Amino acid sequence: MAKQKEETSMVENETIDVSNLSEEQQNAIKAKIAEIKAKNNIKRVFAIVVEGDDEDDKPMYVGYFRNPNIMHFSAYMSFVTKDAVQAALNLAKSTFVEGDRELIDDDDIFLRGTFDRFSAIMERRNSELVKA
Repeated sequence: MAKQKEETSMVENETIDVSNLSEEQQNAIKAKIAEIKAKNNIKRVFAIVVEGDDEDDKPMYVGYFRNPNIMHFSAYMSFVTKDAVQAALNLAKSTFVEGDRELIDDDDIFLRGTFDRFSAIMERRNSELVKA
C-alpha cells in the first residue's frame, strides 16, 4: 500500500477549516470541543488533527489543547531560542487536555505533525497601537 502524505490541521474555537475531514468527523470534533469547554470551564480549546500513515496505529489522531496562559507562554519563550522543538513539546504537554496522547508522546507524530501547529498557536492576535 502506498504511504499516505501525513496531514495536519488545527481546529480552533469550533471553526473547522479542514477539507480532508468528513462532515461527521468535523461535527464530532466540534461537539468534543464544546464538551471540554463546559466540563473544564476553559474559554479556548482547539484540536490538532494529524492523519496517520501506513505505519501508524490509527488513521487519524486528534488531541484537544487549551490556549496557553502566561506561565505556559513564559516557559515557551525561555526555551524557544535555545531549542524550538523542546519548547513546542513542553507547550504541548502543558496545554494538552485530552485526546490521542500519541500527538505528544510519539516522536515521529510530534515532529511531523503536532510540532508545526504550535507555531500557529503562538501567533499574536491582531492588534494596533493608537496614539492620542
